[in-house]
Amino acid sequence: MSDWVWHDRTTSATMFQLALDELKMSKAGAARFLGVTSRQVARYLDGTRDIPIPTMMLLRLMLKTKHRPAIPPTPTGQRRR
Repeated sequence: MSDWVWHDRTTSATMFQLALDELKMSKAGAARFLGVTSRQVARYLDGTRDIPIPTMMLLRLMLKTKHRPAIPPTPTGQRRR
């Protein structure tokens, strides 16, 4: 895990991006893993939507325990978002 530290339960888009980078998750992969649309992840990243506290708690736990996400595949017959 990198040297950056989370000081509270809220986070910025930059910290969200750092977490995704550290976990080696793409935007689309993060969307599938978190159960949201790719568009919603883009909103988290550009700062137009707040990142839910449980989402950041999960990512922080994964970083701390060095757990890598099991990203579900894109469902067949559906368009990639």
